[in-house]
Amino acid sequence: MVEGNVIKGKAIAESIVSSLLNRFDALMQELGRPVVLLGIESGINPDSRAYIRSQQSLAARLGIEYRHRQVGPYQKDLEDAVQMAVRDPSVDGIILHTPFPEGVDVFNALRLLPQEKDVEGVSPGNVFGMFFHQEGTIFPPTARAVLRILDELGVNIKGARVVIVGEGAVVGRPLAIMFLQRGATVSVCHLPTSERGDLLRYVSQAEILVSAVGKAGLIKGEWIKEGTVVVDVGINFVGNRMVGDVEFDTAKDKAKLITPVPGGVGPVTTAILMENLYLLVKERLNVRGR
Repeated sequence: MVEGNVIKGKAIAESIVSSLLNRFDALMQELGRPVVLLGIESGINPDSRAYIRSQQSLAARLGIEYRHRQVGPYQKDLEDAVQMAVRDPSVDGIILHTPFPEGVDVFNALRLLPQEKDVEGVSPGNVFGMFFHQEGTIFPPTARAVLRILDELGVNIKGARVVIVGEGAVVGRPLAIMFLQRGATVSVCHLPTSERGDLLRYVSQAEILVSAVGKAGLIKGEWIKEGTVVVDVGINFVGNRMVGDVEFDTAKDKAKLITPVPGGVGPVTTAILMENLYLLVKERLNVRGR
């Protein structure tokens, strides 16, 4: 799972997928049909193409029926598609592929998404459960992927100084809550931190650094303290090359462990998404059988 100090996300993802193969087989025998995952996309978003392809590929491997629904670029198009999927008893999980076209409010659509079909942990029910640590809460896959990587490699989280760069609703904020629940001391940095000139100060103090901004080279390699564990969630394109937020080549010489982009957090995120789907369907069947 580690080559030198570079974390191999594909190896961690493979261990998750291997554990899911038999579980999904048994689940679908109990269900009497394939599990169905529906992705809803408004407009054509090149940034989400790689993630959608990885979902389709892994779903096929697990025997999951993956449906993709392309809708128009308007609020009503999106909300109608969500409501239709919610009413469809054959749909077990729903993903809303962001970003959406300008003028489409994804949060209004999320209010229509019930907790029992929310594989990304973004519905009101799951957000409430995340804050209050309720059993059965589905957490956002990328945030869960970061913690799974650290756990797989035996990184101590309790009491660690964690710095998260990026306070987005699907990675930075939920990840901060999850680290706090694990006993870490957490600092969250964002654009105003950088504008004040304070980003270097925070990054250089981190024992665990997570960057989830989406800005190539934002985190300079020389800022990294010796022995820091670096998890780079950022996805950026420089020409045809995918890179993260962290200057990888320089940071690698100082970090204790570091994820590459691509091949780091991404494969684990997709595997965790499918694990979330399994947990949703299994819980629904358990409730039905009580």
